[in-house]
Amino acid sequence: MLYEENPIKFIFQEESALGSSDDCLADLTTCETCKDSDGTLWYEVELPFDNKGIRHYLSVIKGVNRTAQEKGWVKESDTVLTSPLNWPGFKLGKENPVDASDTDTKDAHIDYKKLTPFFKELFEDIDINGNGVIGAREIKAALKDNVLADRLSRVIAKHPSEWQSDAGHSKWKHLKDIVPDDAALGEAKKQITNLAWWDDAKAAGADLPASPEIYHSHPLAFLHQISIASKKLITLEMLKLASPPRADVEYLKSILVDMNNYATLYKVDTKLRICHFLTQVGHESGFKATAERTNYTEERMQQIFGCKSEKWNVGGDGCLIENRITRHGRTKLFTEPENYSDNSVTLPNLVYAHKGGNGSEESGDGYKYRGRGLIQLTLKDNYKAYTHLHNQHNPDDIKDFVENPDLILTTPKYAVESAFAWWSKNRVNELCINHQDSTIEKVSVKVNGGTHGLAKRMSIFKAIWEGLA
Repeated sequence: MLYEENPIKFIFQEESALGSSDDCLADLTTCETCKDSDGTLWYEVELPFDNKGIRHYLSVIKGVNRTAQEKGWVKESDTVLTSPLNWPGFKLGKENPVDASDTDTKDAHIDYKKLTPFFKELFEDIDINGNGVIGAREIKAALKDNVLADRLSRVIAKHPSEWQSDAGHSKWKHLKDIVPDDAALGEAKKQITNLAWWDDAKAAGADLPASPEIYHSHPLAFLHQISIASKKLITLEMLKLASPPRADVEYLKSILVDMNNYATLYKVDTKLRICHFLTQVGHESGFKATAERTNYTEERMQQIFGCKSEKWNVGGDGCLIENRITRHGRTKLFTEPENYSDNSVTLPNLVYAHKGGNGSEESGDGYKYRGRGLIQLTLKDNYKAYTHLHNQHNPDDIKDFVENPDLILTTPKYAVESAFAWWSKNRVNELCINHQDSTIEKVSVKVNGGTHGLAKRMSIFKAIWEGLA
């Protein structure tokens, strides 16, 4: 909440607030500060006028027309400290890997029994045989696991540089336990000493941090992040081209940051991949978080869910008995239509029973795990897969979408991410090899299960592709 007046000079009323705003960045080290009579610390910050909350307050409520910056005061308790290294999908390991109760945390040796929760989970993912020791084979296997390797590459850890201390430093005292062979130990110490240039460089006047505790990142992940950080993979214009006519532009603006963050995270980061992804999601949902419509008339219900493909109305009689789908009780769509037609709960419970991890019709899984989100995540196994991918990529935001599937409907960023996660799990990027019609059709079949709306999908793709030319 941003306030107009200096809190020392004015008694605040709630209506003096400029309003709740979008997330904005401010360097608090350069802001003017003050404390009110209650001892609360305040910062004076300057925000861009394109911030929705500020613009609405000044333009609509106060009738002020401004186009540049607006200053105001914010409580310390309303701020969240962040870092330039808090990149989407990266884990900033500012905490030591071992528990703070360990008195020897600066030692190069790590006691794996005292790991913090984040590093403990990471360790357990790598320790395949669960014996509490990570071996060379397990590290090799972890690096062959694309998801785990990507997760490891996105850890930015702060710890003492190995370039700062020679082999005589106390932090290397456990080296003899790791390398018991005397000859090999001697070579290891020699290599460590040869790499220790930090203190010499500082003595020669090099501009290095005061402390040798520095952030370490995976070089390729770092370079990739820098390469895409200066540009938006997905623009508002691209979303508009992929959206239905008269789309809500303000809504599209509101999801733009999440679209770019998750495009980066799930590697939808080339022209071809972006065009294919936006084409399919734009056609499927118009980028709106929706729930699958499961309320059908008797005839339409029987046609979609009860009759074999292309067999409806053969002979002018709806669906002949020999053309009806019989598995998992679907004949009840014809024998007991009154229990399923015009009923958004019972119909999915029947037709999605025993599919994709769902239980029986009586379990209620069909309705619970009906389609949701931008790309209609459906069936329990897909909700499990999304939960797994989300928690791997977002260890600070653990969620259970199996237990709480409606989060995909009520929280826009999860609706957006679920589409990217489904795309990644189903390896759709691998299909996006060119911009030919045949490829658009293959991707459409993968997403939709058929060629419904194919001509429109091709039209959307062409508009986005040509717009990026």
